[in-house]
Amino acid sequence: MWVKFCCHGYCFFIAACYHPPNPKYNPLDFVNQLRVTIKLIISQENCPIIIITGDFNLLCTDFLEEEFGFSQLVQEVTHGTNLLDKVFTNRPDLLCTTVHQSLLKTKHMAVVTTDVNCTGGDQSSCRRQHVETL
Repeated sequence: MWVKFCCHGYCFFIAACYHPPNPKYNPLDFVNQLRVTIKLIISQENCPIIIITGDFNLLCTDFLEEEFGFSQLVQEVTHGTNLLDKVFTNRPDLLCTTVHQSLLKTKHMAVVTTDVNCTGGDQSSCRRQHVETL
């Protein structure tokens, strides 16, 4: 699922993805659909900020880094001993991620993505700062 929003002259495109461990579809179809959508966004928008996040399980996501130059921001395990939950972006200078114990009953950790200026401290001031810095 993709969401687009614009704020202070910047357009953000955020994808929420889930690739199950044993999909009933060909994983290449999932990868190709991501490729097509990313290329469409890049061709139609001026300097879009793209964020792709979700549970990718064991899907090879190298193409996001190799073909599009995205950075994968999550550096800690998110499920057992595996890094399944990832955040990719074309603007790693704007975002940072932290991994926390989830408040929900799940084996996955929670991945929180914020503005790079919002490391620690009061979240309400981070939201205000985030809006003001855009």
